[in-house]
Amino acid sequence: MVLGGVTSATGRLDDALAKLQQAADAAEAAGKDVTAAQAEIDSARAGATAARHLVAGVSDTVLALQPAGYPGNATVLASSRTMLTEARGRLHAAAQDAKDARVLIALLVP
Repeated sequence: MVLGGVTSATGRLDDALAKLQQAADAAEAAGKDVTAAQAEIDSARAGATAARHLVAGVSDTVLALQPAGYPGNATVLASSRTMLTEARGRLHAAAQDAKDARVLIALLVP
């Protein structure tokens, strides 16, 4: 299920971002300039938050629909699908930002 996948992925991304933040903080404490890495971490965090907000309430909305309401409720289904698709896109972008942050941090810490 897409919704469960988004929820699971945001949790895993949050865990990875916490570790990246610790590494960035350690690099900064060692006198390294972590501005670029921090920007990627912040961007990834914003993407995960946006994805979480997009899917909030989607399952309740869809589960409340009745078969007798179709095709009148088709717009609700289409809108929910659009939100899930956008959330997935935001997660992909956030994951790429996290990967970029990891590379930048690795360049700072030998």
